[in-house]
Amino acid sequence: MATQSEGNRNFEKEIEELRTQLEVEKRKRLELDKELASFRDLTKSGGDPEKKFLANMSHEIRNPINAIVGLINLLYDTKLTPEQFEYVNNIKYSADVLMGLISDILDLSRIESGRIELNEKLIDITEVIKAVVQTFSFKTHDQDIQFTIDLEEGLKGPFRIDPTVVNQIFLNLLRNAVKFTEKGSIKIIGKILESKEHDTLVQFEITDTGIGIPKEQLSMIFDVFRQGSIETKLKYGGTGLGLSIVKKLVSIYKGEIFVESTVGKGSSFTFSLCLKRPDVRETGDANIEEKESSGVERILIVEDNKINQQYLTWLLEKWDIAYDVANHGEEALSLIEDHKYDLILMDIRMPVMDGYETTIRLRNHSMNPNSGVPIIALTASALVDEKEKALEVGMNHHLPKPFSPDQLKRILHSLETGEALKEDENIPEKPDVPATFQFSADLNSEFLTSFYGDDIERAGLMFNIFLKNIDHELSRLGKFLSDKDMESFVALVHKIKPNFAMVGLPEYSESMKDLEYIGKSNDFTRSEAYLSKFLEDFSKKKPDVVLELERINEFLKNRKLLS
Repeated sequence: MATQSEGNRNFEKEIEELRTQLEVEKRKRLELDKELASFRDLTKSGGDPEKKFLANMSHEIRNPINAIVGLINLLYDTKLTPEQFEYVNNIKYSADVLMGLISDILDLSRIESGRIELNEKLIDITEVIKAVVQTFSFKTHDQDIQFTIDLEEGLKGPFRIDPTVVNQIFLNLLRNAVKFTEKGSIKIIGKILESKEHDTLVQFEITDTGIGIPKEQLSMIFDVFRQGSIETKLKYGGTGLGLSIVKKLVSIYKGEIFVESTVGKGSSFTFSLCLKRPDVRETGDANIEEKESSGVERILIVEDNKINQQYLTWLLEKWDIAYDVANHGEEALSLIEDHKYDLILMDIRMPVMDGYETTIRLRNHSMNPNSGVPIIALTASALVDEKEKALEVGMNHHLPKPFSPDQLKRILHSLETGEALKEDENIPEKPDVPATFQFSADLNSEFLTSFYGDDIERAGLMFNIFLKNIDHELSRLGKFLSDKDMESFVALVHKIKPNFAMVGLPEYSESMKDLEYIGKSNDFTRSEAYLSKFLEDFSKKKPDVVLELERINEFLKNRKLLS
């Protein structure tokens, strides 16, 4: 029988939950009121109310779609009959189409309203392009499409660019080319048109051998919601927004885009970008001095991505800072009841409970010692303006992913010295400084550099572990398939899929994700065919991983001799 004190505690807990829920609903209502007022102001001022309405409604529609997609993913982890699996696949396809439309509308509205915050870095643009092309070549391995890349040597080396923007330009154009090319080739050509002291005008051309575009429709191909014809729309689908978004993104870098096409022979999209080269001082500066932040003793990481978790935990271990990891908001709220933290790194998009609601609940949990702890919003979305909303719900700063160790160090330093950054200030990023060891361009060097930084010992360890285990793990996959043990097969694919990214092969991790999806359908024939193709491709790429480990070991050996 419950005592009176226990009853009081339960009652207080229920009151606390109700207060928190009211606060969440209050903020949602205020946000809707704010959007409605903004919409009315725009209408009165003669703006574009239709476009604003679409953007606002897109936000509201996106929330239930996210819930649908999340439930679909949970269903995939259950045992489904073939008929149920087919139904779930159809639901997922429709949800993906709808989510694509909503995302395009949001991106377009933010681009046109000038609400893009560029997160520029010193990056080799050729590596960005190669990574995007590699992704598409894997996804179309069962189609008769040949990809070729011809990039001028002068394009190598660092440019100051936002990799997310450049990625989206090439993703949209290549997605368009693949959609309308059933067989043949897709070629990417890049060259420098003009080079000045700091500004370089570059040009890229993406040519396909697809169905082509009628001459009378070329003039409107970059218009919003426009596609070549009704027949094209019905057969190939799509939103008609991709090329419009590309045109606007190209204009951010003072570039232009145009198209040439012949029906039945293919299309060629040519665009230019005005990019900046770094000066000598930028590439010559030293990194921030590596020292532990004694004022920060324990950090809570709230992040569902396993690789991001490893990246953050490695940094904190290196700086001798204690940490706990939560996979979503509910786990985080449980941890804060038992521990006191100096900082919380909060991902925005998570299952179960996202970063926004977690922050609202934490800030309104008055009896908890962590209610006032600094919270840093982590987001990989550069085209979606999440910073303002993060600050509104009670987060202190906004850190875009991927971020460098220096950026996180600046936050820790500000907490240690008490010199907090302004709420409306981006965390400044120190220009990337070439490390003594340069990862090979045969792998995804940009990913490896951002993942390991200058911790080459850790890179060597991971490469070594990968090469010692991967052949055995892949052979186990074949054994599970031959035994028709699909449950073990899917479990092992899920386990090893992140490992390829850790050795500079993130596109192979994506392929393993596709293999996991196929395996869950219990389609033995397709699983065997996909695994066979994967093993064939990986056997050609594995020597690059072996060679990279040899380079790492040689570098570490020479550094030890010099020390």
